[in-house]
Amino acid sequence: EFRYINAAPVLNEFVIEGVFAIDEIVGADYTYYDVESNPQGTHSFQWYRSTTGTWSNKQAISGATNEQYTILAVDTNYYIGLEAVAYANSGSSPGQVQQSEWYRVSKLPSAVISGDIEICEGSTDTLNVTLTGSNAPWAFRYVIEGTIDTIGVSTSNSNYKLQVKKEGTYLLVDVSDQEFDFGFVTGTGSVSFFPQPTAELTV
Repeated sequence: EFRYINAAPVLNEFVIEGVFAIDEIVGADYTYYDVESNPQGTHSFQWYRSTTGTWSNKQAISGATNEQYTILAVDTNYYIGLEAVAYANSGSSPGQVQQSEWYRVSKLPSAVISGDIEICEGSTDTLNVTLTGSNAPWAFRYVIEGTIDTIGVSTSNSNYKLQVKKEGTYLLVDVSDQEFDFGFVTGTGSVSFFPQPTAELTV
């Protein structure tokens, strides 16, 4: 006698999508599949931290049982992983435990420009650009207010001295590092020329 065994559901192409940085929201991405086309039920999820990025070193994150997870400051330099179990509303259920890859949490890069200087026209001085993040070298772009051209800089120096000789207000456009192609930019730098000396001829 042959008996048909109903197959359990599965989450195909199961991965985590998102940016693994503080305050970013990441979440499960998958395609539900059931051989018998049984409708999907409510799947279960559990998020984990690991110091090594291995499942033998997993630590369950308390309360993190939703499909999405918001990266916390305490996750920095840890790896984040997700276990999921597929459920169907009928037929054989639940499915097997499925495990994602591990993803390391880093800080998004940031850049702050500062400085208010006066120089002689034609001379050069520096503004300060302070760079933070976990994955140097950084790249940033800046613009002089009132112009449209952006100028790119690449550096491994977290306290970068930006050479300037044009008068105006300097603004950062964007910043990136080895891992992230975006970050936070703030601040302004100001360059002005000393007034030209004047002379009055009297007779």
